[in-house]
Amino acid sequence: MTTGAARGFSCGHVFFPEPTLYLAVNYQLRPSEPDWANVLCEGSGDSQAIRAFLSPFDAMLEAAYASSPGKPYHVVPAHQYVPSGFLADHNGRLALDIQFGWPAHDGALICRRNGSLAACCKHQEQHVPPERAHHIAVKVDADTLTAIERVHENAGLFAYKEAFSRVIGWAEEHRHRAIATAIQKIPGTVPSGSECNQIALYDPEFEQWHFVPSTLLDDLWAESNDIA
Repeated sequence: MTTGAARGFSCGHVFFPEPTLYLAVNYQLRPSEPDWANVLCEGSGDSQAIRAFLSPFDAMLEAAYASSPGKPYHVVPAHQYVPSGFLADHNGRLALDIQFGWPAHDGALICRRNGSLAACCKHQEQHVPPERAHHIAVKVDADTLTAIERVHENAGLFAYKEAFSRVIGWAEEHRHRAIATAIQKIPGTVPSGSECNQIALYDPEFEQWHFVPSTLLDDLWAESNDIA
């Protein structure tokens, strides 16, 4: 799938995911709409889905890959994003691709055709009628939470939720340094279309990539790795 962006506002609170999700957004200043933002998405046209992350560091790493000169992406809690533009463009359909890792083959991360990292995501969506657009409650699917827990614990990252919280408190300089280190420590990459037999995770506190077998998730859903 391709990576794109969808329009929306970043002011006000109407979007309430549970648990907290993080998004990568690019702010576009407009005279009448100073808080206008594009949110990082998968797909294009009617098949777009908002990229969402439980791990703020994973969101930061994806934002770094999505950024280009003059178009930086920043990570924000999902409740700071108002998906009114996305809903208008998709007839009230709110679609999320929630990342739980990176696909890998024998210790090497799988890349997209454009050279950025592919992603393991679980798709979920719901219809938001206009009368509910002022308060959009989203519960992350139980299977997605189980997948995230299982891959982290299998990698020995039992305190991953606490680690997510600590990353949020890092200073900007610390975040930039950690992202650069994560990219430098990628053990290798393979091209798009390579077989996925592992799920990769990165521990930003110990600066280490971990790989777990993708078969860990076979019992959760028939197509366990939605690779984007």
